[in-house]
Amino acid sequence: MLSTCRLLRRCVLIAALVLLVILSGCQVAGEADNGESEALRNEIEELQSREASLQARLERLESSSLADGAGDIKVVVYMGLTTATEVFTVPVIRTPEGSDDLKEAALAELIRGPDPGGPLSPILPQETEVLSLQVDDEGLATVDFSDHIREYASGSTGETLVIAGIVHTLTEFPDVNRVQILVEGVVGVSLGGHFTLEEPIERMPDLIPN
Repeated sequence: MLSTCRLLRRCVLIAALVLLVILSGCQVAGEADNGESEALRNEIEELQSREASLQARLERLESSSLADGAGDIKVVVYMGLTTATEVFTVPVIRTPEGSDDLKEAALAELIRGPDPGGPLSPILPQETEVLSLQVDDEGLATVDFSDHIREYASGSTGETLVIAGIVHTLTEFPDVNRVQILVEGVVGVSLGGHFTLEEPIERMPDLIPN
């Protein structure tokens, strides 16, 4: 997390410097070329938006607390909850073990499932393997699962819970805003025949209880 914070600080600084250079150029150019001035203004607006986005992500990283007072690392994973009329994914706080990568650790806890005897249901079979996990600079997490992921995706309800549980667990991390799910390296598959995973998926607030 510290290295991610440093990277985001550097990105914010670079964006600010580039913006300053462009603003200086606009002052020098004046109104000599209205077309070029309009293009520069558009570029400035895009840079300002990008800088604001990077700053917001940096603030979320710095303000997020993944450690308790004793120094234990915590992750938030989402388990299934089915009522008579609705389905939800419910956040559960876990202390992961055995992984230096918190995202992989969170997925491992998701695969481990809920504590027995409670109302929550597992999202993924315990045989499921995470084959790869990557996050790009735009906040897209691409995660590749073994074919076991399909076992709990029977029916539209099961398929919804599998997808939502994965997406909500990974988007708990400040540097992730969308998730692309692959199965055995293949994009665009359907886990249970109701949804095709061709595009990245964002968080689904309606499936998180208030």
